[in-house]
Amino acid sequence: MQRLAIALLTVLATFHGANAGFVNNYARWQALDKNAQINYVSGLMDRIVYESFTGEQSYLTAWRQGIESCALSKRLTGEFIAAAVTKQYVTYPVDQHVPTAVVFDHVIQMMCIDSINAERTKLGLPAWEADKGPVLGE
Repeated sequence: MQRLAIALLTVLATFHGANAGFVNNYARWQALDKNAQINYVSGLMDRIVYESFTGEQSYLTAWRQGIESCALSKRLTGEFIAAAVTKQYVTYPVDQHVPTAVVFDHVIQMMCIDSINAERTKLGLPAWEADKGPVLGE
């Protein structure tokens, strides 16, 4: 399951133009000032909320809608999410070479797994488990 989630996150991170490859590791993330980090994760969140398409696969719809409902219900802010991304990088040094967009997807999925699974249930899909710990596993 963890490998599937990693593969999905990697595909999503490389598939979306909003990921701005210039923030491709922790060193580049650290080089951004606080406002730039907040704007960056806000752009990634916009990618999730606004980037749907006709014929979207149901697991993506559930993921996207679950994160949107989670962000609204938990009142997640760009500042909070940026801090969570930094915490992930600091807590798990092995992740420091992972692109920030992938770390963001991992962190937001951990924060929002209950909402994601609620949306998956509505669509008749089995629940996912949030992989805790480093993005690439231990």
